[in-house]
Amino acid sequence: FVLRQGGQTLTGKIVRLDYERPDTLDYQTSKFSLIMRYERPAELADKPFEITNSLFDYLPNAQTILSLRGLQKQIGPGQTVNYDPTQVAANLWANIRDFAVLGAEHIFLGPDHLLFILALLLTSNSFWTLVKTLTGFTVAHSITLVLSALDVITIPTLATEILIAVSIIWVGVENIFFPKLEKHRFFLAGAFGLVHGFGFSYILREIGLPEEGLAWTLLSFNIGVEIAQVMVCALVWPILIALKKKFDREAQYGGMGWPKAVKIGSWAVIAMGGFWLIERVAGAFTSA
Repeated sequence: FVLRQGGQTLTGKIVRLDYERPDTLDYQTSKFSLIMRYERPAELADKPFEITNSLFDYLPNAQTILSLRGLQKQIGPGQTVNYDPTQVAANLWANIRDFAVLGAEHIFLGPDHLLFILALLLTSNSFWTLVKTLTGFTVAHSITLVLSALDVITIPTLATEILIAVSIIWVGVENIFFPKLEKHRFFLAGAFGLVHGFGFSYILREIGLPEEGLAWTLLSFNIGVEIAQVMVCALVWPILIALKKKFDREAQYGGMGWPKAVKIGSWAVIAMGGFWLIERVAGAFTSA
């Protein structure tokens, strides 16, 4: 890193360097923890920082998590971050904004979480059912997200990924063979929401939580997750309702009805969940 404060370039030395073996199926991912100490004159204590990441110039896809006085920031190779220690409110707002975006990205870029939500939506035939289902999921995953992020309760990442795959398979099975259990979806979504909450938390545990504004950081990440879920549901649910009406009309003339369409979609959900389950169980044996 190139660290400048108050216009002066500071000289740093490595205090600690740790390598952590990946606890996921992506064995091309490596994680290093690097602690550096920089000497600075006392008169620069409250001067603005300018940090440039020159650590992995030869790895364009590498991402570095910078932790500095409560600031948590992803910084790519060659990128520069400016930080003014006197702007407490602005720094807190930047953290809240960045963690909210991170939470939303975790949903949009997480196909297993998306598929679980879509599988729940397949049998949500009323707005009230949809609200109850999402409420159960939200309350549950918010609890385990906070507990896991704070290291109060943790389970291995790979075990969480396996349980998430199982949750996807179960929802697909229930859609096909136990459709009358729809009224209990609040409890089902809540039970599996506890599992998904651990999955949401691991990104926070990887990058670390800032010491300043901790509660706001957790809240903003969770809000980002919820905003992304609401956006997905707001987009998909009206489409599913329109498709239901279309299939119901066609069923009157001998076409395929909505219940059969739900079963076909649910079999696809089970197939994808099964693929992830096999892949992740195999990964558990490989990494053992």
